[in-house]
Amino acid sequence: MAVDVGDSIFLLFIFLFSTLIFFIFHLSKKKPARSPRSPLALPILGHFHLLSSALPKSLEALARRYGPLMQISIGSSRFLVASDADTAQQILRANDVEFASKFVFAPSHHNIFKEAEFVNAPYGTYWKFMKRLCMTKLFAGPQLDRFYHIREDETMKRDGEDTMMCGARLSFAEVHGPLKHVDLFGNGKRLRTALRRFDALIEQIIKEYEDDCGEASEEKDVMDILLETYRDPNAEIRLTRDQIKHFFLDLLIAGVDTTSASMQWAIIELLKHPHKLKKLRRRLTRR
Repeated sequence: MAVDVGDSIFLLFIFLFSTLIFFIFHLSKKKPARSPRSPLALPILGHFHLLSSALPKSLEALARRYGPLMQISIGSSRFLVASDADTAQQILRANDVEFASKFVFAPSHHNIFKEAEFVNAPYGTYWKFMKRLCMTKLFAGPQLDRFYHIREDETMKRDGEDTMMCGARLSFAEVHGPLKHVDLFGNGKRLRTALRRFDALIEQIIKEYEDDCGEASEEKDVMDILLETYRDPNAEIRLTRDQIKHFFLDLLIAGVDTTSASMQWAIIELLKHPHKLKKLRRRLTRR
């Protein structure tokens, strides 16, 4: 999670201002009767002052004090944080439908593919249709193995890296109520520029598939299946062109982000435990 220098200055100003209000007026909010435990929040800031760039470590420290289920506020946005397996199971399995819709961070407001998201789409007909399509056709059986080399090549392209840097950047102003619609530091503009480049690339690919649609093919890939659904007048959901484009954007970002985050955390943990790093080196040397 990256924070710009401008963000830091803005955050300092808000912190001083909110602290002044807190001590003058002693503002407090009455919690709902069944609200989870929560740290003391500052006006405007919420719990932003308790969170560092190492977000998981910050939440872990707070969970030790406030329990496995707590409420965290960032600006005007509230989050429910589950920190143990039993609580997470109750949320993700027993009450999956109630928690299926996801919070949309501020960079999504600068997405040029309006209402075309699948991963962050609200739980409903479109989300259920795409999930079923993924499980039964798009990623079934050997489909993933057939395109491993293509996915590996795509992760090396710079469009995915520009997009990731802009889409993952968090600004306090962007999560604070109506301010998240204001592009204070130009990050939204950079994100839209990267997405337009991606849009031009994927549009060219779609046109190539459409030009070759008459040619016989033994096996259909993901684009073939999506375009079939796009052209099918009897399909349960008529996909739009933007929905197809955003589906591939979700795949690209998810593949790059999850892999890089896992590698970074693995390396950090190995550096914190030198004896385990030496053990790993010995095993790799033997191979």
